[in-house]
Amino acid sequence: MGKVEMERGGGARLRPPLPAFLPWLRLSLVTLTFAGVMAGLVALARTPAVKPFLPREYFSVLLVGHVDLAFVAWVLLMGAVLWQVAVPIGMEEGKGGAELASGMNGGRGGLYFSAAGVVLMILSLLVGRGTPVLSHYIPYLAHPVFALGLGLLFLGLSGPAFRALGAGSGNGDPVRWGARVSALSYLLSLFILLVSLLRLPGIEGTLEERVNAVFWGVGHGLQFAYTSAMVTAWLILLRARGREMVRPDMGRFLFALYPLGVAVLALGYLARDPLSLLRSSFPSDVMSWGLGVPTAGFLLLTVRPLVGELGRGERLDFRITSLLMSVIVYTLGGAMAVFGDLSQQTTRIPAHYHAVLGGVTIAFMGLTYELLRREGFRPGEFWARVQPYLYGAGVVLFALGMFWGGVHGAPRKTPGAEWARDPVALLALNLMGVGALLAVAGGLAYLLVAARAAFSPPRRPVAESSDIPGRGGS
Repeated sequence: MGKVEMERGGGARLRPPLPAFLPWLRLSLVTLTFAGVMAGLVALARTPAVKPFLPREYFSVLLVGHVDLAFVAWVLLMGAVLWQVAVPIGMEEGKGGAELASGMNGGRGGLYFSAAGVVLMILSLLVGRGTPVLSHYIPYLAHPVFALGLGLLFLGLSGPAFRALGAGSGNGDPVRWGARVSALSYLLSLFILLVSLLRLPGIEGTLEERVNAVFWGVGHGLQFAYTSAMVTAWLILLRARGREMVRPDMGRFLFALYPLGVAVLALGYLARDPLSLLRSSFPSDVMSWGLGVPTAGFLLLTVRPLVGELGRGERLDFRITSLLMSVIVYTLGGAMAVFGDLSQQTTRIPAHYHAVLGGVTIAFMGLTYELLRREGFRPGEFWARVQPYLYGAGVVLFALGMFWGGVHGAPRKTPGAEWARDPVALLALNLMGVGALLAVAGGLAYLLVAARAAFSPPRRPVAESSDIPGRGGS
């Protein structure tokens, strides 16, 4: 039921309930804001005039915070938004609107757990206690408060993931399939994390080796959840323009390959201890093939309707600019993995994953604008259209600069330019810096546009309920 508001004349009117995804979206925006704050503090921690006044190892602590909040917490919270929009709670074929509304209003416990987890992570990072471990995929701060916060975040996100799996199949709708596949991939990743934690007491090694052993498997698994969610966002943006992916039957088959890859990874962690897999190529091989094949297929299935939109000769709106830049940036990251040597510990590795996760990020930015628009919130049209170009260009230049620097031996996770011995290497660093500034400007523009809309009262919702299955709460 909606909330009752009193009008000035003494009467009452029924206000529709807010959509279930909105609190999750607001939490994601707050999380991304603090990720930006951490990035700014990282820059300050590198400043010689400021560094003496900061706690020991604070640079590494802030780097842990930036990566975890931007590339783990924010992306997963946007995944929860997607799971509730594309696969509404309680929605199955044949169920009535009352049952749907009831389901859409349930499940706040997961939100509270996730919010508490984010708060604890931020507090522990700002205080800076504990030992920072720049582990792969999920950097870690060895402190009980941070560990509790990360655990609560993962636990809270499992709620909407389980509910997405319990919803109907949508008669094979590719968007519904994609959302459920992303949720399943997330839950399988948590299973890998649980297996790794249970085997941790039997693992001997340094703190860094033990932390990496725990997060190596789940980090690989989460990439399947991220990528399938990104592809689902592509389909939603296309559908909002009245276009569908070609060969939806092939799309369903490709989607099924994502959780299959995570399941193979999980079997490996059941059969072998996580420390031995940390030193093995098995997780990377599974991810290369399990992600590469279906995502390449989706790129081919998406290009045709995207080219159709580009060929219309009309001014592109935010849905197409977001989709276009997401495809370009993600493809660049994939090409770096295929054609670049990522075996050395140089900046070619972060160049690859910044581009890949940049593609995921842009897709979620476009999804944010579209969901807000449907529910009657009004993101600024001009900035929503331009922002994906700004952020996407920044990520491209940043990644190319990092990759170029890596070719000249730039070490990863190392501040400064003492390694640079020739002008070309310094040029690569400057290119990376220009890209970073553009990406930061694009990220700030997204936060301002999205937050202004998400935290404002909605106008009348847009009547496009057929675009995304199960659009409710309006």
